[in-house]
Amino acid sequence: MDEPTKDWLEVVIEANLSVAFKKLGDGYSRIRRRIAFRKERVELIRNLFLDQGEFLFHPSSDYVAANSQITPPHPQIGYPHDVAALLSFEPFLPGETKIQKSLLFDGRLTPTSRVICAGSPKANKLSRKYLPSIAVQRDGNRASQYPTCISEDRLTYIFGEDFAAPTVDVVSMMYGGKQVPKTRKLIWHRKGNDLRPWSPLGYELGGKLNADFLLVSRLPRTKAGGDILVFAGGHGSGTQAISLLLNQLPPSQLRDITDILNGEPYFQFVLEVSEFSHSADGTLAARVHVSEQLPPVVLDLGQKDLIPESRLKDK
Repeated sequence: MDEPTKDWLEVVIEANLSVAFKKLGDGYSRIRRRIAFRKERVELIRNLFLDQGEFLFHPSSDYVAANSQITPPHPQIGYPHDVAALLSFEPFLPGETKIQKSLLFDGRLTPTSRVICAGSPKANKLSRKYLPSIAVQRDGNRASQYPTCISEDRLTYIFGEDFAAPTVDVVSMMYGGKQVPKTRKLIWHRKGNDLRPWSPLGYELGGKLNADFLLVSRLPRTKAGGDILVFAGGHGSGTQAISLLLNQLPPSQLRDITDILNGEPYFQFVLEVSEFSHSADGTLAARVHVSEQLPPVVLDLGQKDLIPESRLKDK
């Protein structure tokens, strides 16, 4: 009886060691995959957004309130959601990059400066200058909200606002963590010569914001070659989803975006933002994914398409 027992024990021990080594191997492989994924993510993010040159980052600080809203203060460092979103770029920047306390700059840009803006035309003065926005008025008619250096007909996706629809509530850090009503935001997408409105599925639940979007657009900024990259969230939660894009969007989706854009300088794509929470930290989302209904597009756009500022003042 002793010998069979010994053989059985040896087999069990060897089997357990085999399982243990397999677990160690699996763990090591997962670590290696994480390292590989991390390296790939850095390369993909840099190729998409930080390919060449020096960038200036600019969070929202110039919010245009609707008639029913109180204009929030204009902080000197930008609105909380926007600053947090832009700081998410720090791990992807070169090691010698200096991060200053305020991400705002005074507007004295060189012609070739490259700018990254967080915030929609509603919230960011620079975004407002380049990314068109169309509002549904209370009578149901549509109207352009701001004069822009780029004509609406040159873009596939255009920011939008709906004054005719009921508002949605958010916990807003611009208003000190209070629950406030916000006008509904949308994206206009082009179908031939027509513009059609789009909002993410489940946009509102029980009167509260329940889904949002992040419209990403790289556009020419000057005729000398400067460009602007606009991350326009429907609300603060959409803008802060920049962090989710940079750190959590699956590499497969980043690769898909990269493959579709194929290194072209000007483009647009839309992320849908979901899994919301409403707390003292604000209305925030936990998940993003590339929109299937509004897929990434290359823009047939160049410096020649920029409208001079002198002409904008006449509009």
